[in-house]
Amino acid sequence: MKKLYGKILERYNSDDYKNYREQESVIEKVFSDKSVFEKANEEKEILQAVLLRVAVLDSFYSTNLAKFGIYEVAEHITKLESQKIHQKIRNATPHNYDELKDIIEQIAKCKRKDSKKKIFYSFATKYCFHHNQNAFRIYDSFVREVLVFFNNKRNKSNTKFEDISREFGELVGTNFFGAKLTNTELKDYKNYDTFLQVIDAFAKHYGLANESAQHRRDLDHFLWILGKEQIRIKSGAKIINRK
Repeated sequence: MKKLYGKILERYNSDDYKNYREQESVIEKVFSDKSVFEKANEEKEILQAVLLRVAVLDSFYSTNLAKFGIYEVAEHITKLESQKIHQKIRNATPHNYDELKDIIEQIAKCKRKDSKKKIFYSFATKYCFHHNQNAFRIYDSFVREVLVFFNNKRNKSNTKFEDISREFGELVGTNFFGAKLTNTELKDYKNYDTFLQVIDAFAKHYGLANESAQHRRDLDHFLWILGKEQIRIKSGAKIINRK
């Protein structure tokens, strides 16, 4: 696994992913001023800070907020500040799965003034992750499929990861989580705690466990790129953003 891990991270550091690296650098700068939520005296100041972060994430990550309303999502998060949501995000700790799930649910479940509701699960994990990379993990469909693939026994009908199966077949179907996983289960925001536990179990089983922020970021890149490139090759699609 470490051989595959190194190979994929080399891909991330190649010219093919230069735009992603630059975008992530911008996102980190935007999210770097965490004191704004401590110093802001008016809801308007908090709303503006949240709106900037939401807009940047939606632009770079294609989180599909526009149809619902980027402003409305920012307004929803700002209202949660009455419950000190950003303090909760900052103070959250790794492996405290129930707490992390609760925070994600609060961010993800958006409601507009017209009572229209929407769940923005992937966006919520990105928003929280960039506020606290030590505790949160980004939920992504590519990451989900990689985790399910490596845990479950190989399925001949699943051709998305044929290349990986041929070269690294002994790594597949190890049941590292101790139970069968399904895409349906892991894509439900109510199971974010399970998603976190699965990633932690994956890292431990394959010798990739490390609590440093940089390593956790590298593991995120590894899972995302591995899934994205394998699925893209099979579908013939172009490199696309995180979903």
